[in-house]
Amino acid sequence: MKKQNRTIILASRSPRRRQLFKRLGVSFRVVEPRAEEVSPRRTSAPGALVMRNALTKARWVSSRFPDAVIIGADTIVFQKGRVFGKPGSLRAAHRMLLTLKRAPHWVYTGVALIDTKRAISIADYEKTKVYFRDISDKAVERYFTVTSPLDKAGGYAIQENGDLLIRRIEGDFFNVVGLPLVRVDELLMGVLNAGCGNSKKRRRYGAGLDHRR
Repeated sequence: MKKQNRTIILASRSPRRRQLFKRLGVSFRVVEPRAEEVSPRRTSAPGALVMRNALTKARWVSSRFPDAVIIGADTIVFQKGRVFGKPGSLRAAHRMLLTLKRAPHWVYTGVALIDTKRAISIADYEKTKVYFRDISDKAVERYFTVTSPLDKAGGYAIQENGDLLIRRIEGDFFNVVGLPLVRVDELLMGVLNAGCGNSKKRRRYGAGLDHRR
C-alpha cells in the first residue's frame, strides 16, 4: 500500500470501479452517492457532461465527510452527438449495439476529486475511441448469452467478452471499463502530496467547492 494519512473515499455504486480502484494500492472506503445525474440523449459537450456528473457524485459524498479526499466518476458512450446510457431492455441493447457498429464511438469517463479539508475541487476526463466489428444480429444474440447488457452504458462491457464485439480501441483500456487509472492516480497523488499534479489536460474547478465552469 502507498503511505497515506488521509481518508480516501470512492463515491461509486459500480463494482467494476471498486475493483479497478484497488489497483492503485491505496486504502479506501466506498460510499454510494444518491445524487441525481444529468442524462441527456444528445450533447455537444460529452467531456463537460461526464465531469459534471462526476462532480455531482463527489459533492454528495463530500457534504458528509469534512476531512476526506473523495473521488467520483461517470462514464458515457458517445457517437455523433448521441449519448448511449444503460439500455432499458434487451431489445434496446440490441439496437444500441447495431447502431454503435456503424461508426467508431467514444467512451468518455469524467473523474472528480474533492479534498474537503483544503476546499479543493478538481475535474478531468479521459476519452477512448472504440471500433466495433461488423457484428450481425446473431452475433449480438450470442453476446447476450454470455454477458448481461442492462447495467452497462452502451449495452456492452469491454472486460466481459468484449472481443465478441470490439475490433480495436485507441486509448486507455481501463477508461472503457469505467475508470482511467493513470488520470485518477495523477490527480490523487497530486492532492495527497499537497499539490495538484502536473497533468496538462486537467480541468481544475478551483479552491471553492461550488465553482463551476
